[in-house]
Amino acid sequence: MAKAQDCVIVCVDVGYSMSFAPPSGGNTYLEMAVKVANQIIQQKMFAGSKDLVGLVLFGTAETDNELASREGGYDNISVPYLPTNPSLDLLKFLNQVQAGAVSADFIDALVVAMDSLVNATRSLKKVGEKKIYLLTDAGSEYSDDGLESICAGLEKEGIELVVVGPSISPGGGNTGDSGSPGDGPGPSYRPPPSVTKKTPQQIAGEGVLQRIVETVDGLCFSFHEELQMASLIRKGAKRQTARFSGNLEIGKQFQIACKIYTKTMEEKPPSWKKLSAVSQASSKPESMGVKMHRSYHLNDEDETEVDMDNVAKGYWYGKSLIPVSDADEKAMALQAPRCLSLLGFSKRSSIKNHQTLGNGVQVVVANPDDKAGCVSLSAFIHALYETDMVMVCRYVWRNNSQPKLVVLAPHIKPDKEYLLMRQVPFTEDVRCFVFPSLPGERKSNQPTEEQLSAVDDLITNMDLMKADVDEDGRPCEALKPKNTPNPLIQRIFQCVAHRALHPTDPLPEVDPSIKRLVTPSPAILTQCSGALNRIKDVFPLTKVEAKESEASTAWKKTSDLDLDAEAPPAKKARVEEDTDFSMASLARGEVKQVGTLDPVGDFTTLLKQGSLLSAACKMLQEVAVKLVKESFGDTYYGKAMDCIQALRSEAIKQSEPTVFNPFLRELKSDFVGTRYAAFWSHVTSEGVTLVSSVECGVSDVTPEQAKQFIEEEASVTESSPAPPEVTDDADGLLAMM
Repeated sequence: MAKAQDCVIVCVDVGYSMSFAPPSGGNTYLEMAVKVANQIIQQKMFAGSKDLVGLVLFGTAETDNELASREGGYDNISVPYLPTNPSLDLLKFLNQVQAGAVSADFIDALVVAMDSLVNATRSLKKVGEKKIYLLTDAGSEYSDDGLESICAGLEKEGIELVVVGPSISPGGGNTGDSGSPGDGPGPSYRPPPSVTKKTPQQIAGEGVLQRIVETVDGLCFSFHEELQMASLIRKGAKRQTARFSGNLEIGKQFQIACKIYTKTMEEKPPSWKKLSAVSQASSKPESMGVKMHRSYHLNDEDETEVDMDNVAKGYWYGKSLIPVSDADEKAMALQAPRCLSLLGFSKRSSIKNHQTLGNGVQVVVANPDDKAGCVSLSAFIHALYETDMVMVCRYVWRNNSQPKLVVLAPHIKPDKEYLLMRQVPFTEDVRCFVFPSLPGERKSNQPTEEQLSAVDDLITNMDLMKADVDEDGRPCEALKPKNTPNPLIQRIFQCVAHRALHPTDPLPEVDPSIKRLVTPSPAILTQCSGALNRIKDVFPLTKVEAKESEASTAWKKTSDLDLDAEAPPAKKARVEEDTDFSMASLARGEVKQVGTLDPVGDFTTLLKQGSLLSAACKMLQEVAVKLVKESFGDTYYGKAMDCIQALRSEAIKQSEPTVFNPFLRELKSDFVGTRYAAFWSHVTSEGVTLVSSVECGVSDVTPEQAKQFIEEEASVTESSPAPPEVTDDADGLLAMM
C-alpha cells in the first residue's frame, strides 16, 4: 500500500525590508527567515520521508513563475524549486539567498505557492498533508483584491497556512522580536512585548495576514517562536501497522479477535555508513559507498583461506567444539505456532517494573470489525481493572519465532480502553547477583532523621509535575517523555547538517535548545537552592589526598633530583605484607578454587580476583573439614586452624558474620563427642569463638554468648584416631595426603 505523500511549500520574502534587523538588534529578518526555512526542510530530510518540498521566493529582481507566464502579473516572484523530494542542493541554494532591492506582494506570493502546490499534488496517488509556510516581515506593499476567493481556495484544497513574521500574533499590535533565537528558558517561553513601534506598512500587512489566518483557521508564529519549535528535529508521525493480527485464545473454546500495535519503542541514533575516502577526494566523486567482503582463514602460519561452503557452526560442549550442520540447526529449532494464548492471571503488584524486558510497549485492541469481540475484550479489561489483575500469556508473533512470556495490563481512558503488553523474563533471563554488604548498612552508619528530611526536601523542591507552564500560563509537567527529544540524536542531526553545508568548518557548539534538554531549568535551580545547601551541611564531605606511591617516587626524572645533596641514609627495602614469593605461589597460576596445599593463600587470591565472598568461604570451610578428617593424628590440625582463623578474620572485615558463625556452630556439633574432639579442644584453646556484636555491628551474638560458647562444659568422649587404611597403591597414599 502506497504511503500518502505530504507537500510543503516554503515561501520566503527576500525583499528590501527583509535586509534590516529588528530595532532591538540581532539577526536580520531574512537571516531569521532562512534559519526557519532551513529547519523546516531539514525536518523532512532527517525523517527520511518521500514528502515533497518546494521553494518560492518573492522580492527577487527577476520574475520566474508559471502564473506570470500564463496570466501576467505576479512580478518579482520566483520558483527556483518546484515541489520535489528535499535535497542538499536545496539547502545550499537557500543559504546563498540575499535580500534584493525590490519588494513583492506577499498576497501574490501566496497565490503562486498555492498554484505550485496544487499542480504538484494533482498527479500523486495518495496526498497527505498540504501546507504553506509564509515567512515575511509584512513590510512590502500588497493588494487585498480577491482576498475572499484566495481564502476559499485554501479551504477548498485543504491547504494549511502557517504565517511566520517578526511577532505576528492574534490581534497584531506593536510588538517586536529580539532576534536572538535559542536563548529562551524553554519551549513554553513567549518573548515579552517591546516598546519599539513598527512601520504603518507592517502594521497594516500584519492585519491582513491575521484576517487570512483567522478565516482559514491557520497558525501564526513569530520568528523566535518558530525557531524554538523547529530547532529540534522531530520525525513525522508514522502510519501504524499491526504487528500481530489473530486471536487471543482463552482456553480451547473461547477466542477474541484482536490486533497488536506498537505504542512505544526505543528510537536509536541513525547508523553510520562507511564511505570511500579515495572516491570522496577524487575530482569527480561518484558513489562513495563501499561493500564489505568477509573471508575466513585458518589459524596457521599461511593463514589458509577457508571456502564459505566449508564453514560450519558449532557449540561448546565442555572443552570440545561440536559442529552443527544447517539441517541440525533447523531440526533443533523450537517449532512454535503463531499465537497469543492465556496462561493465567496474576496480581498486578506481583509484576515489578524492573522485571520487564524488551525495548517497547505494545497495545492489544479488539478487531474493530468484530463487534462481539470488542464487547468481550472490554469486559475482560474492566474486570482486570476492578480486580487489579493482569493476564499472563504466551506470545509468538509469527510461526517458529521465539516464544515470549508477556503480561497484559488494563488501561482505561475516557475515550479508549486497551491492554498494554510487556514482556517478562523466563528463569534463564533473571540475573541473581550477590553483593557484599555496604558499610552504610551498619547500624552505626544509618542516616539520621535530619539527613532523611534534607533529602526529602530536595525531592519535593525538584518535583517536575508542576515545573513548567502551558500556553494558558497554568502549571504543567516538565520534561514529558512524549515532548522531550533525545539530545544525542538532536546533536548528531545538528552536526550532520552543519557538515553538509560547511564541509571544511569545525563542528559547532551544542545548540542551546539541546542544552536545555540535559540541564535543569533555572527556575528549578533557584527553587531548590536552599535544599541543596542543606544537603551540603548535613552530608559533609572531606577530600582525601591521594598518597604518592613508592613506585611513582622511584622513577623520578633525573632533572628533579639534587645530585649534590647529601645522600639519605640507606633504608631497608620494604616488602608488602601480602606479597607471596613462595614456590607454591609462583607455580599456582590463576586460582579457581581453594586447594589443600595453600588454602589460606588460595582463599585470599580468590577474593582479590573478585570472587563472591560466600562462594570463597564455602570452599575454605570444606577444605578445613577435609584437612581435619584426613589428618594423620594432628598433622594437619595447624593448617585447618589457619583456615578457620582466616575465615573469621574475613567475616569481621567484610561485616558478614553469617559466613562464619553458622559454620563454627556446625563444627562444634559435628566434632564434640567424636574422634575429632581433639581438634575442637585445639579450637577452644586458641580462643576462637563466634563473631560478636562488639567485633561486627551487624552480628546478633552478644559478647556474653560468644564467651559462653567456648566455655560450655561438654562430656566429651575422645576416641583414638582410627589408623589409616593400609594400601599398597602409592597413588592412594598420595590421595590421602
